[in-house]
Amino acid sequence: MIDLLAERLKPVAPHLKLNSAREYLQWTLLQGIDDAGCRANLAFTGGTALRVVFGNKRFSEDLDFSLVKREGYDTGDLCRALLQRLERLSLKAGASDVKDRKAVGSFFIRISNLLHPLGIAREKGQKLSIKIEVDKNPPAGGRVEEYLFQDPILFYVNHYDLPSLFATKLHAFLFRGYDKGRDYYDLLFLLGRKARPNLTVFRNAVRQTHPRAGLDTEESLFEAVREKIDRMDERIILGDVRPFLLEPAEERFLRKPALLKALGQYLADMGRPS
Repeated sequence: MIDLLAERLKPVAPHLKLNSAREYLQWTLLQGIDDAGCRANLAFTGGTALRVVFGNKRFSEDLDFSLVKREGYDTGDLCRALLQRLERLSLKAGASDVKDRKAVGSFFIRISNLLHPLGIAREKGQKLSIKIEVDKNPPAGGRVEEYLFQDPILFYVNHYDLPSLFATKLHAFLFRGYDKGRDYYDLLFLLGRKARPNLTVFRNAVRQTHPRAGLDTEESLFEAVREKIDRMDERIILGDVRPFLLEPAEERFLRKPALLKALGQYLADMGRPS
C-alpha cells in the first residue's frame, strides 16, 4: 500500500500531501468496515461523509458514524478488525484511547510507518492518526442510503442521506461548544446543494442536548443560523478551516457577507423570506 500511495501522491502539491494521505487511509478504513461485516451497523455521518459521498471540497480528519443496528456491534471488535486489515497492508498500526461507553464508542488508529516513507515527515515513526467515533444513541429519524465508492479502491458504505446529514450538521453548527470553521464550510456546501434538513432528526437531536432551545420550525432554525453567522469571528473560523481547504481562494466565501448572501439565496430558493 505504501508504494501505491507514494505513486498516487507524486502529482499532489506538497501542502496537500498530508491531508491526501490521511484521506487515503480513511478510504482504507471504510473499506475495512465493509469487509469486516460492520457496514449494516453503522451510518456514515459528519464532514467526512460529506466529502467521501457528496464531494464536499474540503479535507477532514475523523470518521464519524451513527449506530443504526445494535445487534452484532462491538467497538472493540471493530477496532481489532481494522488493525488486522491495516497490518495485512504492511502498515504498522496501533490503537489508543479505546472507549466503549453507553452513548459513544471511539478509538484512535495510529500508523507509524507511513508519513516518513512518503516524504511527509522528517522523522521516522511520526504517526498519522484518525479518530473513529460511533454515536450509540443517535437522534431518531435518519434515513440511510448505500453508496458504492469506486476510485481508487472499491467498497460500499452506508451513510445518512443529504437531508439527514444537513440536520446533524445544523445541530453541530448551532450547539457545538465552540466555533469550528469546518462547520461553516459544510454549511456553505449544504446551502449550495439546496438540501432541506430532515427536521425530525434535527428536532430529536436538539431534544437530546438542548431540550429548551425551542427550534421546532425551519423558520426558527434558519433564523438561529443567521444570528450565529452575524456573531461569527472570522479570524477563528478561517484559522480552523484553512488547513483543510483544497482551494485556498475559497476562504473568501467564509466571511460574513458571503455566508449571509448564501443563506439568503437558499431561503429564497426554498420559498422563504430572506
